[in-house]
Amino acid sequence: MGEKPSADFDGLLARIEAVAQDVRDELSRNLLYAYVACLNPSQLVDAIQRCLGADQVVLKAYRTRLLRLGRQGEANAEIDSLGADLITRQESDARIRVRIDALLSAIFPFLSPVTRRAALDRWMNKGTRGTAKRWLKAMDRDDLLFDLDAVVSEWQHSRDPLAMKIFIHHASPETLAHRMREIATEGAPGWLVSKAAIKVGEFPKGEWQIIRERFPATYAYLCAMLNRTLSDEDALAIIEETSNGPFGERGLAIWALGQMGMVDALDRVNDRHDELIAQEMSSLASR
Repeated sequence: MGEKPSADFDGLLARIEAVAQDVRDELSRNLLYAYVACLNPSQLVDAIQRCLGADQVVLKAYRTRLLRLGRQGEANAEIDSLGADLITRQESDARIRVRIDALLSAIFPFLSPVTRRAALDRWMNKGTRGTAKRWLKAMDRDDLLFDLDAVVSEWQHSRDPLAMKIFIHHASPETLAHRMREIATEGAPGWLVSKAAIKVGEFPKGEWQIIRERFPATYAYLCAMLNRTLSDEDALAIIEETSNGPFGERGLAIWALGQMGMVDALDRVNDRHDELIAQEMSSLASR
């Protein structure tokens, strides 16, 4: 595709703003996005800089076109320049600051390594929960700038499951094995504990016992996934310790018994069906 002719910038902005003020139907929306497409990359970047505080309809149209250019590998220099400007831009308006961070997150994959590093530093230095999620997600997909130590530090500071998920995904089995006790005892949800344990495969008996005590259904699941032995008595105890419902994990435990072919244990659960349901209803009623 050749370089599109440079249209009258102010005239185009006026048309875009006029259509955006009254997007009543699909035709109006099509016209809005078509007018935005008439902007060349430099004009688009300039328009975005001007409209960060404007109506979301306009900003969304600009952002959609910018991301399309980025995915097509076009306007790399203009997008990188926009990123650098957004990083250094000082804004007193909290709403605009949020929009800047959201736009930086969207264009992050298309920025140069230097600008990506500056964006990461911006979010990390802010130290808020929202910006932590931004840099964690951005770093997760950036092989060049990924920093496992920074992710671990964030997990230890905030106990954010996202940080732990990213750590588990990137860490070697040996690194995870050294931290299994911490993962199992310091607030990670059961599904992340199981993810780490499966990646490690084998670890000391003490860690297995911690998982059994804190995450009984996860323990049963791991026994099924890692070919570990589970006695009928322990299987029934796990069923007793868990519950059904949207936040219960009894279903996971029963699934695990099936995967291990524990027919006798399942029969015993089935025989106690009414008793277990009654216990659960009583527990719910007493909350």
